[in-house]
Amino acid sequence: MSGTTLGANNGVAASFATGTDTGTQDTASKAVRVVLGTQGHGYYANAASGYAGNFVELQENGTTVFAISGSGGGTPNRISTSLNIAQSGSTTFSTGTGQVSLNGNTVLADAKSLTAGGTTSTFNFSASTAQFDTSSGQVNLNGNTVLAQNKSLSVAAGSTGNIDFSNSSGTFSTSSGTNTLNGNVSVTANKTFAQNGTGTFTTGSGANSLNGDVTVASGKTITAAQNVTSGTAVNLTNAGTQTTGKVLNVDTGAGAFSTNGGGVSITSTGAFTGTLARLTANSTTSGTVLGIQATSLATGQAVDVDLGSAVYTGTGVVNVSANSASSGTLVNVSGTSLGGNNGTGVKIATGTPTGTDPTVTKALSIALGNTASSGTGIYVNAGSSWTGNLLDLRLNALSLFTVSNTGVTIGSNLTFSTGTGAVTLNGNTSTASGVTLSTGSGITTTTAVTIGTGALSTGTALSVTTRNGAFSTRVRRSTSRSGPAPARAST
Repeated sequence: MSGTTLGANNGVAASFATGTDTGTQDTASKAVRVVLGTQGHGYYANAASGYAGNFVELQENGTTVFAISGSGGGTPNRISTSLNIAQSGSTTFSTGTGQVSLNGNTVLADAKSLTAGGTTSTFNFSASTAQFDTSSGQVNLNGNTVLAQNKSLSVAAGSTGNIDFSNSSGTFSTSSGTNTLNGNVSVTANKTFAQNGTGTFTTGSGANSLNGDVTVASGKTITAAQNVTSGTAVNLTNAGTQTTGKVLNVDTGAGAFSTNGGGVSITSTGAFTGTLARLTANSTTSGTVLGIQATSLATGQAVDVDLGSAVYTGTGVVNVSANSASSGTLVNVSGTSLGGNNGTGVKIATGTPTGTDPTVTKALSIALGNTASSGTGIYVNAGSSWTGNLLDLRLNALSLFTVSNTGVTIGSNLTFSTGTGAVTLNGNTSTASGVTLSTGSGITTTTAVTIGTGALSTGTALSVTTRNGAFSTRVRRSTSRSGPAPARAST
């Protein structure tokens, strides 16, 4: 059957009809026209098992552009085409259960979706090394997501996007490598930042605020400001008006604290020349700068200064300076219960004395040692123009014994008794009015009063002045005869 001119004249070479069609046929030429009604097959081919040919093969210029092969061919059971496949309308496109390969670029039309139809469906791009881009809209990862080995999750440069896990009640774990947080990091209210293991935690060089209570675990140490050469190593600042509580509290607990290192230890191993610990309160006019309270202390020391084996030559291990003070008390030691319990208020020792100290109350106890150069127990020195009392001992506020810049005065009704050794009066000696000087009371032998003048050539050895006038008694020096020479008085 041949009709080579039909193509240019919209003709039909062969027409087969099994029914009546509907609609309007196009007017283009047709080599074969098939008209079907409502039943049957337009084209039917059946081959034996293992058929190696093509059920349909369409060529253009000798080249196959569409073919349907049988099961026995080189490419069995395949629909092959080099043409474009265009599907329009609202019909669906369904493949078989075998592998479907999309070998060219694939575009999903606007407002259309790619949806997995089953619960075990997978979406696998693992064989590709190319880039995978999602849409600019929300991307939901509804299942577990695993980042392959040696791969990264990065945000594009200049991005202002967020990674937000705030709706989750699950956990967020980082890798075991170095994790860098380049921006500000905030922990939301009532949440905790916890670190386990032997890792370290390092902050930056800026100001770090600890706004809550901070607890150091048992056996752990806080080390601050190593190798600081200037500035402040640790600074505790309270700019408010604190009326209760404490700026710094160190609590060793109720256990038996026995370490010699101390509850608070400040140590310097270098030969420093500054001040190791200083309390500064230059604006306060009242209150206590350093308070020590130990209401149950029975032994031990409230303050212990130990220089060890140091050969100290300074001006004062404990130094109190208040050169502008005009009143008040610089050093106050009070122990009002010591008086009835044979206690000691202040004990100063410059050596080890001998003998046994009396068991009595001592406000001030001084031990001077047992060498020829033990020094002075109480040393007082004043300028040449100074006036006043160098020593004033009182009872019931009445002076008993006074050493002033002019002399020594024994007050009240005190008596003065010397030892049995020789007593030398190098200056003029007088007794007050109405006072008697008695000597030699009860002596029956030897001499009651001896006045030795040496080689007296003028003056008198003894002069007695009475109320009505002066008289003198001249006592001759003793002769070789026994007994004293008689006294001679003149008026």
